[in-house]
Amino acid sequence: MQTVSDAWKENQKQSFVNESFIRITLGFNDPEASESAAASDNGSLPIADTAQIVDGLTKTIAPYATLEQNLWVLDGERRILPTSEYGDMGFIGDALSKADGTFDKNPIITIDFSEVFDTQLPGITIGWASAYGEYPVSFKVTAYNGASKVSEILVENNDTADSIAWGNINNYNRITIEILKWCLPYHRARISNIFIGVGREYTKQEITAFKAENEVDPIGSTQHTSNVQFSIDNTSNDYDPNNETGLSQYLMERQEITVKYGFALEDGTVEWEDGGTYYLSQWSAPQNGLVANFTASSLLDFMTATFIKGVYRPDGISLYDLALEVLNDANLPLNTDGSHKWFLDDSLKTIMTTAPLPLVSQAECLQYIAQAACCVLFCDRQGNLHIEPINEQVSEDYTISRFNSYSYPEIDLQKPLSYVEIKAYNYFISEDDKGKEIFSGSVEINGERTVTLSYSSPAINAKATVVGGTLTSATYYTNACVLQITGDGSVDISVVGDIVSESTSDYITQNADEGVEQTVSNPLITSPLHALIVGAWVKDWLKNRKKVSGEWRADPRIDPTDKVFVENKFSTNTVRISSVSLSYTGAFKGKFSGRVL
Repeated sequence: MQTVSDAWKENQKQSFVNESFIRITLGFNDPEASESAAASDNGSLPIADTAQIVDGLTKTIAPYATLEQNLWVLDGERRILPTSEYGDMGFIGDALSKADGTFDKNPIITIDFSEVFDTQLPGITIGWASAYGEYPVSFKVTAYNGASKVSEILVENNDTADSIAWGNINNYNRITIEILKWCLPYHRARISNIFIGVGREYTKQEITAFKAENEVDPIGSTQHTSNVQFSIDNTSNDYDPNNETGLSQYLMERQEITVKYGFALEDGTVEWEDGGTYYLSQWSAPQNGLVANFTASSLLDFMTATFIKGVYRPDGISLYDLALEVLNDANLPLNTDGSHKWFLDDSLKTIMTTAPLPLVSQAECLQYIAQAACCVLFCDRQGNLHIEPINEQVSEDYTISRFNSYSYPEIDLQKPLSYVEIKAYNYFISEDDKGKEIFSGSVEINGERTVTLSYSSPAINAKATVVGGTLTSATYYTNACVLQITGDGSVDISVVGDIVSESTSDYITQNADEGVEQTVSNPLITSPLHALIVGAWVKDWLKNRKKVSGEWRADPRIDPTDKVFVENKFSTNTVRISSVSLSYTGAFKGKFSGRVL
């Protein structure tokens, strides 16, 4: 459950809550271009770190006194420059502006990209010297494809430390920012951060419909889902795909969307809380409609690449290290403070497996790991992935009651659980299965090519043979290999290895003499003790037969896995929430489901 103030809680206790708000920020950028950007300059102070300005992280710039005219004010705001560890400094030019704010040598920031990007950007956003309240009066942004200029944006009469240079940018692999005139004489030009794109913010005045869905299965039998669908007033035709000057041309998958929820408090202020961080997946603007529709999902929905790097380890590997292999392979973006977008509980370090991860998506691999660790996999509202034990703390200060519900919750009584059957996997190599062919085929090679091959059977000690080309490098995993081959035409490839076989044993965790059975097949469970531990964990959840669901005047601080009180006609039960659906049409309304504990 999200942490909110006492004033927020008191507002929820009223018969009529105060005015509510919603805010959606949509970033128009190319995520791949942003990730590949590298910044340099044509002259900066030794304490500067120009490379930081495009890393996408939030900066806390220390306002040091650097002997510029009237910069060292005597109110304690300026700090003495330390001898080392200056912190985030961004770009600081080595030249002072002249009396009129111009420079003898204009400061230029160059942003190079790893390749040519042909996606359309509406401009770029630049944070200047916000710690000093300074900015350029005029500057120029130029985009290049090699030596050819493809776009130029001249900004004049700027008067803000956070500027957007609006203008179409596409087909580029280099962008320069040239500072023409600073706002103060005898000062250095500064830039704290650059966002390769622009952002648009929408409030409830423009948002015509909104729905957020969030579901977590406490025993990991289904994958965590988290998404939002919303509609924005499009009477201006900003998102009409036929509008050549509109915003639809800048939309692409994986653009970040942030949601905020708010309530007016008694003192007249508005308290905001995170509603979630999502990534754009679908959008449309019907030609005969008045709105544009958007769908955005969590990071897990974009972790669809097959994880091929599974390795059979007879000596074992911890689930913690296994999760790190998958997460590093996914190459997720960093948080704005530079931290990784995941949290792994230390309990994963104590659980071992010998199994190779199967050829499934990165998200499915994480689901296997979470279940084998008796943990839940979910994304928090900042967009971070979590694998951790479920929270056992009851939210003592929140009850879904007749006071804030539209009707009494419905009860769906599940069939009694008889037992849980857990399969324990054993992996081995027999003498008869050594040196077997696990791949044979042909590929077309023209020059140099990287080829990824999946085996007919999992294997170790694999070795590839190439006929008609040259094998320059090879990386082998248990279910696949990655080969670097040069050639000119058809190349025959054969791979042999020692086949890894598997067998399973079934272990029973009894709950009752009669009822239904539940089977768990997780290839990462490779010991009898591990199987019994997971079986007991699954049983403890499924023995709770009462599934409860209902609609209520939603407090948007509720999350799946929260334990809250739910009133019925006769009593109040403790319920583990498993799904929350939230809608907003001027006020919050929600649906929930869970199990009575």
